[in-house]
Amino acid sequence: MYFFLYIVTVINLLQIEKIAREQFCLHRASIHGLGHWKQVAENGIVLSTQPGTDGIVVQLFALLHDCKRMDEYTDTEHGQRAAEFAVRIRSQHLKALSDEQFEKLHWACGYHNHGQVHDDPTIGACFDADRLELTRVGILPRADLMCTPIGKRMAVKMKHSFILSSD
Repeated sequence: MYFFLYIVTVINLLQIEKIAREQFCLHRASIHGLGHWKQVAENGIVLSTQPGTDGIVVQLFALLHDCKRMDEYTDTEHGQRAAEFAVRIRSQHLKALSDEQFEKLHWACGYHNHGQVHDDPTIGACFDADRLELTRVGILPRADLMCTPIGKRMAVKMKHSFILSSD
């Protein structure tokens, strides 16, 4: 007889969402607000099916990455503020994360808006989940700036769909 030990990460995503919303100073209907976070989370579910991707980190990224934004357009430091916010809530709300999970979350939040690509599957999925949402502001995601195979395919499909609809 075999016994398996399953380690369950217990993080209350609804509580994290509530805390993130409390931090968010822009209008509820902001293009960087809750609707965007939820779409990033949905993209993250698809992207988290890739080998080596930590879906918990991707979902936390979706909720935190823009929560410290101070304006809609030119706030280049919002990612770093989101990463610092994650540090502040770690001991109480993110204590179930391993150090490795937290480092990936921290890095992804801090650098998601710098136009970088990353070869770590989890950080890449975070970046791609957000970039696939660029269409909400009239920008087609570029396949060459996507980090994951699924993200690249989705960006190419979006471009082809746009081209076909423009004809």
